[in-house]
Amino acid sequence: MGARSTIKDDQEAAYAAALRERGAIRTSAVERTFATVPRHLFLPCGYYSSGRSLTAPTEPGDELLDHIYSDNALMTHVPKSDDAAGRYSSTSQPRVIASTLEALLFAPA
Repeated sequence: MGARSTIKDDQEAAYAAALRERGAIRTSAVERTFATVPRHLFLPCGYYSSGRSLTAPTEPGDELLDHIYSDNALMTHVPKSDDAAGRYSSTSQPRVIASTLEALLFAPA
């Protein structure tokens, strides 16, 4: 595992710990899931921030990782002006995902 992987792993662990401190995560199983599932891989095309498109590279830098691993929903698609249906899309806020997993009584197999 290279330096970049170690930084990412540390960031995921801190992300999970912060959600637990806020009360969104209550169990070790859900905390372990958040600490090991790489959120940035679920944004292969990038996301929108402050009205601009940000492409998520294969190896995102620290600033981009800080934004991705924050407790915020990320807009992943903004319709073009000619899209009458207004097809917006976003990731769910991590706190919402954690609460949903806790409500499902998530348990390892």
